[in-house]
Amino acid sequence: MWNVSLSGLAPVFESGNAQLEPVWQPWPGETVNLKVHRPEGIAGATVTLNRAIHAVTVGQRQRLSTLHLSIRCSLGEDFLIELPAEADITRLTHFGQEIPVRREGSKLVIPLRPGEQLLSVGWKENLPLGFRANNGAVRLPVESANIQSSLGVGEDRWVLWASGPRRGPAVRFWVILLTSLLTAVALGRIPKSPLRSLQWMLLMIGLTQVPLWAAFTVIGWFFLLQWRGHERFQTLPWMGYNASQVGLVALTATALGILLFAVSAGLLGNPKMFILGNGSTSTLLRWFQARSEGTSLPMCSCVSVSIWWYRFAMLLWALWLAISVLGWLGSAWKSFASGGFFRQPTHPARTATILPPPTIPPLETSPLDKASPVPAPPSKGSEN
Repeated sequence: MWNVSLSGLAPVFESGNAQLEPVWQPWPGETVNLKVHRPEGIAGATVTLNRAIHAVTVGQRQRLSTLHLSIRCSLGEDFLIELPAEADITRLTHFGQEIPVRREGSKLVIPLRPGEQLLSVGWKENLPLGFRANNGAVRLPVESANIQSSLGVGEDRWVLWASGPRRGPAVRFWVILLTSLLTAVALGRIPKSPLRSLQWMLLMIGLTQVPLWAAFTVIGWFFLLQWRGHERFQTLPWMGYNASQVGLVALTATALGILLFAVSAGLLGNPKMFILGNGSTSTLLRWFQARSEGTSLPMCSCVSVSIWWYRFAMLLWALWLAISVLGWLGSAWKSFASGGFFRQPTHPARTATILPPPTIPPLETSPLDKASPVPAPPSKGSEN
């Protein structure tokens, strides 16, 4: 509160005095000047907002909001919070104790006392839920720091987009859908592809709701069935042929199970929009901002429609899938049955080798025998 400045003879501080009180020992003619004055205060804020938590839950016909403030105040004064005009205050607490509600138009007046304190305000608004919902405009008398905003939507809503501070939720479904469609176009351009590009695209739309490994399993099933109907498959040895047949049966059952799971998840479950960021989920969107830009709290919003639009879209996809699977299974059976279901092991034939009889060369005759043939013996009835 007061300041003392010294000039002239320098003081001597005695070592035994713990308070370090100044002591002067002047000689004749030496002087000490003490100037006592009160410092002027510097203009500035007397209220500091350390943290603000703004939570909003939207319903079909009503919106519930709560605001928690952590305030540090140096002087006692009135704290004015500007709320939406249609806001109906339901709760006002100071350090957990209920206090009277005093309003001046759209502003809520809260008396503060010096020191740190906690305020909590709750209000409701009778607003119908539309295509776009936000957390409402709230204005404070001073800037705030460490602002946490949240927007809760029911499970009967299909969240399509979210906007607000940079550190908040991101709807990654549209990036995944675009990547899936581009992949479908690429698969359709492969030579001798089992499906056309349009069929791949329709199939990929439903496969966005299953894990990535499951989508790759279904895609691999189509290409393996096409390879089964190729002539190269018939050249496999009997062991590889039979093992491939068994593997195709297991893979077909797995692929059909994945498609059935995608249909059931689409008709009975909730859509997977792959919402991530600051701990957000498909039903609770959360944002954080280190410091407010002015005295207004950040404006957060989301775009959503009824969950029945998603159900209807998945119903159309399930009908298309049921019709297409009948044709795919017919082609798969033809490919699976071509060349036989299974093969028996082949053994080399054992044949006996018949050797020809040995040839005996003819006896050689002498030249004498060739020149004088042996005369025939005379007959009995002949005369000499």
